[in-house]
Amino acid sequence: MGSVNHPLNKTLFKHRLDPALKNMASAKKTRWLSVIVQSVNGIDERIKKHIKKHSGRITKDYPFIKACNVLLPPSAIKPLETLSQVHYLSFNRPVAAHLNNLKTVMASGTAHNQGLSGRDINVALLDTGTYPHPDLIRPANRILCFKDFVNDREFAYDDNGHGTFIAGIIAGNGSMSKGEYAGTALGAGLISLKVLNQSGNGWTSTVLSGMQWVYDNREKYRIKLACLPLGCSGSLAAENDPLSRAAQALWDLGVVVCTSAGNNGPEVSWISSPGINPNIITVGALQSFGGTVSRDNPLALFSSRGYTADGNPGPDFVAPGTAITSLNSDPCFMPKSPLSHRSTRLDNYYCQGTGTSAACAAVAGTICLLLEKHRDLTPDEVKSLLKHSCKSLNLLKEQQGYGLPDINKLLYITH
Repeated sequence: MGSVNHPLNKTLFKHRLDPALKNMASAKKTRWLSVIVQSVNGIDERIKKHIKKHSGRITKDYPFIKACNVLLPPSAIKPLETLSQVHYLSFNRPVAAHLNNLKTVMASGTAHNQGLSGRDINVALLDTGTYPHPDLIRPANRILCFKDFVNDREFAYDDNGHGTFIAGIIAGNGSMSKGEYAGTALGAGLISLKVLNQSGNGWTSTVLSGMQWVYDNREKYRIKLACLPLGCSGSLAAENDPLSRAAQALWDLGVVVCTSAGNNGPEVSWISSPGINPNIITVGALQSFGGTVSRDNPLALFSSRGYTADGNPGPDFVAPGTAITSLNSDPCFMPKSPLSHRSTRLDNYYCQGTGTSAACAAVAGTICLLLEKHRDLTPDEVKSLLKHSCKSLNLLKEQQGYGLPDINKLLYITH
């Protein structure tokens, strides 16, 4: 796909409008539409003047992809589309989280035996937040930063549980299970960005705000990897989809982006966005039981497969995603101070979950181990090494991508 700074598509101008947005504007069933406006060279005064003329209002700016979120009346959509400065207009789509022991299948125990734990590798996790679980804060707090784009709270919490579950797969140290349910990169640091609400849902605009924050704060927090176990309808071309373009901007900056393929299953072929981007790392889910992958039907029924709107097969990789044990959380916990976690206690420290989110987290943890061993790898080099380490499940390319990454082989080829 290349850089997000590509020139304006030399196509008919109707291709600059999201079909879903076009239908909504034509129906005129609402007074206001939430629109992601992507520009060619930045949101300049001409675009701002046009928005103001039609009584619109800019609510968020995303300079890293030259875009903004705007509230507009339906009548303003078609006139805005005609501006030569506009690259693409899309509906602010809803986004959702994509939700045993992983160590046997992913062979992470081998890496741990070699002293690799993901130490000093910081992961930006865009999800429902992170509960201060003992496996993440003992003996030292590895939730290095928490930023809430939903409720604007100051201290780490998770009112849904999905984000904490995913954090455990990536970086839980297993302290409350004597190591049995340790994550893949049990020494990695977490930058927790809450972009999904209590029900595990959100909007493209909020996820873009989180990605803009990663873009702006990558060096400050030494972020090497962004994990997005979430997605929305991937019906747009990758170069027009705002989440895809945002993922590309991070990738071009040197941040590895790992995302889930989606839980749409065999009935819907679309891979979710931002996973439609062919350059980043998109992960589907395998059925695994008792530490082994199912031989007869290795691909989880719910795992998205098929082709993107651009005709690219997806996902890139697959990993275990069924009946995974990871961290439980207290959804009622609302901290008033950084030490509030001392007053809360879980009845059960672990729980089970299923989804391509879990598979995405497993691969993200593997990437942490690789980056710990070779800190100067570019995102493209990381993806290439993962490709060469894979075991095939003898499935179609559009079902398994390159297959299941093998940490043993990955460590050997990067020795």
